[in-house]
Amino acid sequence: MIYYEASNEVLKKTEQRPEHGGICVCMPDELRRQEPQRFAPHTVDECEKSGPSKLEAYDGYDFIALNVIRDPEGLQMQKMGLYLTPATVYFVCAQPCQAVSKVIASFQETKTPKLSPVKVVYSFFNHLTAGDSEKLENLEDEISDIEEHILEGAEKDYIFDIVRMRKRLMFYKKYYEQLLDVAESIEENVNGLLSSGALRSFRMFTARVERLNRNLTNLRDYIRS
Repeated sequence: MIYYEASNEVLKKTEQRPEHGGICVCMPDELRRQEPQRFAPHTVDECEKSGPSKLEAYDGYDFIALNVIRDPEGLQMQKMGLYLTPATVYFVCAQPCQAVSKVIASFQETKTPKLSPVKVVYSFFNHLTAGDSEKLENLEDEISDIEEHILEGAEKDYIFDIVRMRKRLMFYKKYYEQLLDVAESIEENVNGLLSSGALRSFRMFTARVERLNRNLTNLRDYIRS
């Protein structure tokens, strides 16, 4: 298990769980061994098993099961879990998660005023859709190019390209929908773990994912036509 604590507005590694709260990155087996009584056992199992994304509220903590993109070109996801407690946030991954590593590294390198575990979580969720507006614009350009070539009477058979595009759009549709489900559950704040300021930030994230999902739906309609 790797622990981080906020020190002088950056994240720094520490040998043990920070007394006043911080971040923990670990594998499911590590969590089972070192903190066996802290979290419901079946939630730890869900960090490494395939299944839907969701948020469940327990006594003293929220558990988020999340599917994140591991390989965007191969259209592959990986399962992970987040435990939100009043002091410490646990990122639990059976395999190294690039999104978690990048976000942690960014807070190690750049000073952030009033750095807190919740800010790290919000930054992590933001990272999950970073650059997606540009990706969708590029997909729209690809679809437009295919349409133009077909209208010009090109001899190439574009069926394969269209099927590949539809597959990619379906992949992102499922991705955005599960992010929306989790984000809306976070906003409910059942355990009262988030401040009003943090909730405003997550509402902004929800609105952004909704826009991405609408744009994606338009692209799916476009390619069907």
